[in-house]
Amino acid sequence: LELNSDLSFIRLNRDSGLMAVAMENFSIRVIDIDTRVVVRQYPGHTGVITDMCLSGDSRWLVSVSQDCTGRVWDLATGHCLDWVQFDSAPVSVDMSPTGDMMATSHVGDLGIYLWVNKTLYEHITLAPISKNSQPVKLSLPSNLALPTDDDDTSEAKETEETESEFASPEQISEDLITLANLPGSRWLNLLQLDVIKAKNKPKAPPKKPKAAPFFLPTIPGLETKFDLSGIVQEEKDATTNINLGFTNLTEFGTELSKADSDDDYLNVIKSMLDK
Repeated sequence: LELNSDLSFIRLNRDSGLMAVAMENFSIRVIDIDTRVVVRQYPGHTGVITDMCLSGDSRWLVSVSQDCTGRVWDLATGHCLDWVQFDSAPVSVDMSPTGDMMATSHVGDLGIYLWVNKTLYEHITLAPISKNSQPVKLSLPSNLALPTDDDDTSEAKETEETESEFASPEQISEDLITLANLPGSRWLNLLQLDVIKAKNKPKAPPKKPKAAPFFLPTIPGLETKFDLSGIVQEEKDATTNINLGFTNLTEFGTELSKADSDDDYLNVIKSMLDK
């Protein structure tokens, strides 16, 4: 692919397959690496392009130049959406993966400046700028003043001063009671503390629950069956006995209560049918 001009540097977005190329003639060209075709060309900078970056969704291209300006290009329409001017020439620029923040660094400054995307907080129409428009001036935030020697000495004096310990006042009279600065609900029932403990004492000590196995034993086979042979006979009797809830059982009910197996139930039914 011939571009008919010298290249300065390139920026590639592998997800979208777009490559931005900064040219020596201060223009930018966007190339589709799959088809190897120049899809966009952006002239406008009047100085050497120092850096550029593509947004995470390859919707915007941000470029900065030594002419102290920065431009935001719309890859879909091919227009310039924003044109800003800084106090000093920017040397690098980058955008967050979500496109909500932009970071820049500038000549003669060791700091990194963060810029917020206004489209996330305000309703802004992304209309292309006109040819007669002027760049919007963005002033860099001023550095915080470093503390001087006088401030250091004053802070040292403040730290050296020890806080005076609180001294409880002397008892005014032996007939008075000194109370803490607590709400009345905290100390009003102190005199009845023994009564409260006696009322809250449990009538019976807590009983330890019966230990149950963490894993139930199973019988080997194709079907899942549990081995219940280890259950106590008393518990088995309590679960198998049928409580009919009658105070006066009939002859049939008495025979049923004595039956323990299926055969016993069948014998009781046959005996009743014979009668």
